[in-house]
Amino acid sequence: MTRKMKALVGLLLIAAMQMAMVFGANAADLNVTEIGIGIDEEGIDPQYIGSCPYGDKHQMSGKGTGLAYYGSAGSTDLRISGTASQCRNCNLVLITQNNPFMVGVTWGKYATWNPGYQVNSGVVKMYTTSFGTATSLNDPYVQGFNFGR
Repeated sequence: MTRKMKALVGLLLIAAMQMAMVFGANAADLNVTEIGIGIDEEGIDPQYIGSCPYGDKHQMSGKGTGLAYYGSAGSTDLRISGTASQCRNCNLVLITQNNPFMVGVTWGKYATWNPGYQVNSGVVKMYTTSFGTATSLNDPYVQGFNFGR
């Protein structure tokens, strides 16, 4: 193999490994969980608190891809496509435009909903009217979350 071919094969292998890390599961393996208005029991409202009612801060675990739609179940008004995470203690689900598990990355647009239970990993479809924007890691609301890194 020529030197250029070896370099090209090496670059392709590196790119493939990076893609596998970013897109770890194929579409057939993904679980889809739908939560939010029109799905979960009435009376469960979004949490507008900066800290977890079960401890000092929300202890977040990654749940995969997050899709946040404005409105109730069946809405096609997609507002955020990003990262889904959930508090291990109080079940609050957070979908952020950017990946909050990466150190130093701001959330951008975000949405929250508390379904009252742990959602499956894979794809989380959220229907809500609770949206915000966080452009600073010093935001008091943002500081109420710990992401398992």
